[in-house]
Amino acid sequence: FLPTYGGPTASFATARAATGCTGQAATLRQWTSSSKTSIGLDLLRAAQLRVGGRRGIILAGQVPAQSSRKHLSCYEVLLDITKVAILYNARIPTAPALAARMENWMAGRVDQVRRCAIEDTSGPSCLPEADLLVTLGGDGSILYAARLAAPRELLVLGINLGRVGFLTEAETGEWTDVLSSALAGDYWVEERMMIRQVSRRGEQVIAEAEALNDVVVGRAAHARSVHLCVEVDGGELTTYVADGLIVATPTGSTAYALAAGGPILPPQLRNILLVPVAPHLSMERPIVLAEGVKVRIAVVGHRPAVLTVDGHAHAALENGDTVAVEASRHVARFARVREPTYFYKTLVSRLVPRNDK
Repeated sequence: FLPTYGGPTASFATARAATGCTGQAATLRQWTSSSKTSIGLDLLRAAQLRVGGRRGIILAGQVPAQSSRKHLSCYEVLLDITKVAILYNARIPTAPALAARMENWMAGRVDQVRRCAIEDTSGPSCLPEADLLVTLGGDGSILYAARLAAPRELLVLGINLGRVGFLTEAETGEWTDVLSSALAGDYWVEERMMIRQVSRRGEQVIAEAEALNDVVVGRAAHARSVHLCVEVDGGELTTYVADGLIVATPTGSTAYALAAGGPILPPQLRNILLVPVAPHLSMERPIVLAEGVKVRIAVVGHRPAVLTVDGHAHAALENGDTVAVEASRHVARFARVREPTYFYKTLVSRLVPRNDK
């Protein structure tokens, strides 16, 4: 007789908060493995959840030998994945055929499978009822998929058809093994922070979007540096004179921010990273900000700027326009079959681009 959370406002975050979970989410496989191989789990609270077609149980507890821990470990016991959506990048020549093969392979293994192209002008109609969103493409495709999936709390699993593949889970030759593991429940859930930006011209909102990688305020078409006055939690930090300023998540620390000289942050962190691009006679060092801060960027100096979100231009900015950035209430949720230390083990190899793709 567990309490049940359902209805249009239900979410895994809601149920996790109700049970007091503040630890990283895991799956049933991990929970049973830890119980068998080590010290077990003292179950303290539990809750059922229904969100659309997805059902699960949230378990909160402590490992006895580590009872001094200040948070509860959180375990999501998800039922079988029965509905799968395949989202592919049709601009990659091999993607449509692979999507069709994947759909045929899944037809006898799940109750429902749909495929659609990112470029579909009618919008990705295959998403609303899915349990798992499989993406075929590079990191750009999975960034797009993550932004679509996060408000719906869909799990995302990426198959790499691009060059780097920091966010993807498997290469094209591994997809049957990886999907077999995921459909069998042999996966874990990696949650990654997203950020939200709201741009204003006076009191008018001119752009609003969420990002998994970064929000960038950069110079416009003219080769002139921009002047950006930055505040953190209401206090003035500095005025950058630079080609631009990158506001990145830990996920984005391996993207444009890395190319601009920023540090690499582990993906499980929830810090915001500030990295100036080609600064001139101004603050030149990257800054890792504390979790939960709010950043405000004002365009000054009567030089136009451009706002980009995850690499896509969103708005032209004028003198006096402001861009407010903070952590989003949404998170990107990735289904992983590799061990949790995969990020460090594959870091160097993924930094070497594969130019044959």
